[in-house]
Amino acid sequence: MSSISAAVDNFIYVGFWTNWSYGKVFGATLTLTQRDGSFLIAFLAMFVSYVGTCFFRLTSFTLHTWLSSPADANDTLYHQRQAILRNAGSGAESLERFFWLLWYWRKKGGFRTLRRVALFIIHALLCVTAFIVAGIFSSRISTSDSTEVLLSSSRCGYFQPGPDSQATGKDIFEIGRPFLSRRTTSFMDYVQSCYLSTQNTTNDNCNGLTQPRIPYIVDHNAGCPFPESGSICQNDNANIRLDTGHLDVHEHFGINTRESERVSLRSVLHCAPLSKDKYAQTVNVPSGNSTTAYRTYSYGQSRLNSLPNATYQKPIPQIENVEYELSGDLSYGIG
Repeated sequence: MSSISAAVDNFIYVGFWTNWSYGKVFGATLTLTQRDGSFLIAFLAMFVSYVGTCFFRLTSFTLHTWLSSPADANDTLYHQRQAILRNAGSGAESLERFFWLLWYWRKKGGFRTLRRVALFIIHALLCVTAFIVAGIFSSRISTSDSTEVLLSSSRCGYFQPGPDSQATGKDIFEIGRPFLSRRTTSFMDYVQSCYLSTQNTTNDNCNGLTQPRIPYIVDHNAGCPFPESGSICQNDNANIRLDTGHLDVHEHFGINTRESERVSLRSVLHCAPLSKDKYAQTVNVPSGNSTTAYRTYSYGQSRLNSLPNATYQKPIPQIENVEYELSGDLSYGIG
C-alpha cells in the first residue's frame, strides 16, 4: 500500500487548476507542496495585517478631509479629533486615543462629547474587528487534509511499446510480465486492506479513489441472456444480472472535466450457467499415428481460440474439471 501512495504523490499536479465540481470561480484551486503552503499562510497573515493598516489610514484620511472646516477653528475637541484622525497609524491606536479623549472630556462635555466621537470609535472598531477575522480565516485558504487533488502523469495509458521500438515479442513479455505481476499484487493488497479487512476502515491509503465503491443493482432473478437460443441456459429465470446504471466520468471516476465535456458509462454483466447436455459431443482428433478423444462444447465461435465450430474442448482423460473451467471461461465472455 505504501508503494501505491508514493506513486500517487509523485503525480500530484502543483500549480493553478480548476476543480470543475465547484465551477469556474469557486473551483479555482492552487496546489502547493507542504513547505510552500506554510510560506503562503505566513505571507497571507502579514499581508492581511498590512492591508488592514492601509485601509484604516485611507478611510481615516478621507474622514479627516471631509470634516475639515474653518468654522470650527476655535473648537478644541474638533482639533483633537482631527489630530487623531490624521496621526493614528492603526485602528487599535485610534481606539486608544479616542477613549482617552472621552476620559479627559468626561466632566466638561459628557454625552455631547460621546456623540461627537462615537462615529470614529465605531469606524476604528469595525476596521480592527474585520481584519482580525480576515487574518484568522486567511489560514483557511490552505488545507493540508484536502481529499481532492489533480493527478497528472506523462506515463498514463496502456503498457505497450512505442512506434519506434525495436523490442521483440520476447522482450515485451520479459519486461511486461514482472510489471503486470507487481501491479496485480498492489491491486490485491489494496482490495485486502480496504475492502476485505474489518480493521482498516480508517486507513488513509484507502482514500485514493474518487468513489470507494461503484454503485450497481443486482438482479438475482434475471432471465437467460440468450433468449433466442431456446434452452441454452440451465434456468430461464434464476440468473444474475449486475447493472451499474449510467456512471458519470467526473463524479464516479474522477476525470476533472467541464460539465459540457462529460460522458457517461454503463456496464452490464449477465451471468447464467449453461446447459451442456445438448451442446456437448465427443470427437476424435488425429494425433500422429493415433487419435485423441476430446469433449467439445458448441455454443458458438469463441474469440479465445481458433476452433471452427466449437467454443471449448478438452481431452477426455482430463475432463474432471472441465465444468469449472468452462463456467469461468464463459462467464468472462458473456460480460
